[in-house]
Amino acid sequence: MKPIALLIFQKQLKSSLDKVRKNHKPLVVDCVEEGDIVVISKTEYDNMQETFLQFKSVSGSSQNINK
Repeated sequence: MKPIALLIFQKQLKSSLDKVRKNHKPLVVDCVEEGDIVVISKTEYDNMQETFLQFKSVSGSSQNINK
């Protein structure tokens, strides 16, 4: 993932967001002093949350088995 400069991201906001949605790939925005940020689509975010909850559920059930 090659970062995009914050100024370019700001100038090309709509097209950058359209690419994130269309390609289903995250976009790294280089904010220099503040630290980079990652932009992902809502679909990708929802998928990550679902995966996290599944792992959390499996982890919690394995802890219950060990008790």
